[in-house]
Amino acid sequence: MTAKRKGFILLAIPVLALVLGGCVAPPPVPPPPSNLSTAAVSSQQIDLAWKDNSGVERGFYVYRRTIGSYSRIAALGPGRGQDDVRIFLEDAEEEIEILAYSIPA
Repeated sequence: MTAKRKGFILLAIPVLALVLGGCVAPPPVPPPPSNLSTAAVSSQQIDLAWKDNSGVERGFYVYRRTIGSYSRIAALGPGRGQDDVRIFLEDAEEEIEILAYSIPA
């Protein structure tokens, strides 16, 4: 096999992978949940509930922010919006965010 032919084969493999890889549609992006509500269980615990606006999510991520950036504190399965989810508080002032996902991060 000549060097010219080897180069053609090596180039053809990535091009074929790009073409075939582009044929698969990504899963739909689920709409975000809404109507997040909280209920104090104690001074250190709250229950979360939200409206699940999607039937295509693979689950939900729960994020917390005290100071600075958010950190993930829970990964839940699909259809959990109507269930109460109990979390433990680390600080008196925390922000909680719920995101639906279709592809695990």
